[in-house]
Amino acid sequence: MSTDPAKEMIGKAGKKIWEKTPEKVKDKVKEEVKEHAIDTVESNIQEKAKKPIKKLEEKAEENEENIREKAGEAKEKLQGALLDVKEKLGGSCDEDGKSEDKTKKNKLKSARDLKGVSDIKTSQGIKGPGQVKSLNDTGTLRS
Repeated sequence: MSTDPAKEMIGKAGKKIWEKTPEKVKDKVKEEVKEHAIDTVESNIQEKAKKPIKKLEEKAEENEENIREKAGEAKEKLQGALLDVKEKLGGSCDEDGKSEDKTKKNKLKSARDLKGVSDIKTSQGIKGPGQVKSLNDTGTLRS
């Protein structure tokens, strides 16, 4: 029990009042207490949820900044690599000292020069050992 006599007296008086209160009033008081308790619990939960939500928002902002930073660095590296490739492909001097474009030197094939699917032989078009009579029939080049 509590050591404060005033609290003890209030507690006893409250119990007597509660015992003499009609059932309709008790039901209404219980309903009010229940609603108040629900509101209190909801507000406590919302208050406790605000801190983690705020931390998540801060972390999201921090991550966004890091991503933007890294994307900028990656963009700079890519631009540097592209400039290096451009310089390498741009021009070089041959043995005579003349400047020559490397793309001309290596002669890349265009799309028209590449063979298509229709140019590939099927298994029916390949000669077997019984059909080969001379080296010309094999389709290979002589050295």
